[in-house]
Amino acid sequence: MAKPPDVRRAVRIAATAVAGLAVLGGLAAVGGVPDSGRVPAAGLLHSTAKGPGASSLVSSHAAAVTTPQQEKVEAYWTPHRMSTAIPTDAAVGNNVLSREETSPPVEGKAVKAMPNLKMGRVFFKIGAVDYSCSGTLVSSASGDVVATAGHCVFADGAYVSSFSFVPEYHDGQAPGGVYAATKLVTTAEYAGSEDLEYDVGFASMDDVLGIPLETQFGAYPISFAGSPPSDVQIYGYPAQAPFDGSSMWTCSSDSVRTVEGSHDLGLPCDMTGGASGGAWLSHGTLVSVSSFHYVDLPGVLWGPTLGADAEAAYHAAASA
Repeated sequence: MAKPPDVRRAVRIAATAVAGLAVLGGLAAVGGVPDSGRVPAAGLLHSTAKGPGASSLVSSHAAAVTTPQQEKVEAYWTPHRMSTAIPTDAAVGNNVLSREETSPPVEGKAVKAMPNLKMGRVFFKIGAVDYSCSGTLVSSASGDVVATAGHCVFADGAYVSSFSFVPEYHDGQAPGGVYAATKLVTTAEYAGSEDLEYDVGFASMDDVLGIPLETQFGAYPISFAGSPPSDVQIYGYPAQAPFDGSSMWTCSSDSVRTVEGSHDLGLPCDMTGGASGGAWLSHGTLVSVSSFHYVDLPGVLWGPTLGADAEAAYHAAASA
């Protein structure tokens, strides 16, 4: 894994973080406070061009491609399994975040969000263990693409299994249904080195009824402008105390932080593990996903800047 600026120890905000963990939905925790300040955000652009050589930027994996495989995945995620899914980091031994933090900034206090069928929890397995993260439907040519964190589709050198998306999840229930992934995609940089600056993933979903999920539930446009956004809202399903993963929460800020020497974006927010992969929206457009936080910079979540690598991964998922 590439080290963050100033050799900070990052903890991924993985699916559901363990006490002291920094990874959301696999959130990575990094030690040492970076020299970061608030910067005004630039305007958003919505890019749709694949560009030459895009395939070299992508790593992908065929998931549940047949109807029996899809039905098996969708049947696996019972209310009990969904409510007891744990964070990726709990299994791989990243429980390294010491709780010496101070209280998070007041502006970073999460509040409960309104139910939304365009957002939900994602569930998956690593080996025989069940995990969860957060995910969001994004507009695409196929109408079946969910955006999440790279570490929610690829962990410990391999792709996860039994990946599913549950729109508007709450209290173990799936009002919008359970949908299996047919293809998982992340950036080649993340798959190759787990570099958190490229920690974004996409899943192409089975729509079950032959009607794209975007048609059924709606979806958010996605931007690959590569510049710091403004007026950002973060959404996710934090599951580490004081949260329990049963409902969606949100944080908001009128500006984001940046770190010299890094393309990561930071936003004040006290969401815990389980929020990884959750949407960062700016003016209704997805501009990043929750990825990690610094252990000695409490109350701030960080996410990757979505550039050419993320765009190539998105197009690979949309073409499934």
